Amino acid sequence: MGPAASPAELQLAPLAFRALYRLDCCQLQNLLLVVRASEEGLLLETAGGPGGVVGAVWVAGGEVLQRGQGACVVRWEEPAIPLAGGATLPLEAPVLQALLSGRLPLGGQEVAPGTWELVWPQGKLVVRVAGAPPRWVEAWLELPRGRWHAVASRHHGRVPGLLRITGPGGEVRLQLLEFHPEAALKPPPWVSLPPCGGAP
Repeated sequence: MGPAASPAELQLAPLAFRALYRLDCCQLQNLLLVVRASEEGLLLETAGGPGGVVGAVWVAGGEVLQRGQGACVVRWEEPAIPLAGGATLPLEAPVLQALLSGRLPLGGQEVAPGTWELVWPQGKLVVRVAGAPPRWVEAWLELPRGRWHAVASRHHGRVPGLLRITGPGGEVRLQLLEFHPEAALKPPPWVSLPPCGGAP
């Protein structure tokens, strides 16, 4: 473990990127997850298995939209990211984007050497930073609905190559396959579909 990083080394601008992961979650294995992120929003698309299990989520401006079965859209009322099988990851899009790209969430502050904290009305995120270049290696997310723990390893520079997130309801495992910087991101065409019958 290297010396504690200075704030100047850690406060990096948000990164727009496109990444491909192998996703194990919610009693499903070897799903493929495509993540596209920029200041405009966050798009997550999953596919896998012979049946082509497919899901898509768009998060922008505090709004979470999920492509429903058929030609409709489900609007989520909570700031969580829907996963397979009805499970959710209780991370707001900017925080997930920061963790996946290896940059600390904006607004965080150093509370001890190598330990950063981000507090907002609905919860608190504590991140442990180590190494050179400084990269996050462990995080704790505390919310009214429970506590989540994340471990990052096999980094490529600052970008985590393997993430294991555990919390209420089980474990999410992400293995990075590809990561590329990307330009601005537009909402997918399906977000303009009519709403589905009811919210989850």
